[in-house]
Amino acid sequence: MTEPTFDPRTGAPEPTAPEDNFERAEDGPVPRPSLNWKWMAFAGVIYLIGGFVAFLNPFIASLIAQSLIAAAFLIGGIVAMWLAFRNEDGTTGGRLLGGFAGLLAVVFAIALWANPLAGLLSLTLTIASLFLAMGVLRVWLGVQMREREGWGWIVASGVVTAALGVFIFATLPEAALSILGLFLGIELTFAGVAHIATALAARKSETS
Repeated sequence: MTEPTFDPRTGAPEPTAPEDNFERAEDGPVPRPSLNWKWMAFAGVIYLIGGFVAFLNPFIASLIAQSLIAAAFLIGGIVAMWLAFRNEDGTTGGRLLGGFAGLLAVVFAIALWANPLAGLLSLTLTIASLFLAMGVLRVWLGVQMREREGWGWIVASGVVTAALGVFIFATLPEAALSILGLFLGIELTFAGVAHIATALAARKSETS
């Protein structure tokens, strides 16, 4: 820390810059947080096992996925109703609308648990509609980007997504018994591969 200087006429200490009141930190690389690659690899293996089990029994995996979705709707609905009740700054109409939306989410969650098969059918219809809409939108965007290189890949991905939606519609109601489980298996498999790849990269950086 530097010594203060004084005004020769008044004897008062002269003001110093803010950085003069603190010792400068030593320059050096900022340490990166360490990653426990063993736990990351362990989580990846668990994900892969879960994905394998989901592929073996898509129906049970579909029921599990439906339960998780219902739980998400239940929690979201309760939070929405609580916020509508606690939000005293909002308008009465906005609070009523938010509370009603939360109530609908809670009712939907209870309906999924009360009638699992009907819930699977409704969720599968929603997924098929979403795929079809996303596919058509991608095709439209790709056509609008004809002057740019690679627009054909966007159109092709849109066609595949829309075709998947049409396929789900065509195979209902049988598809409702397995489609959510297959999606869960794909998600767990990709998550497992990503975790294991990250763990191997972390292990390599530690040994190098």
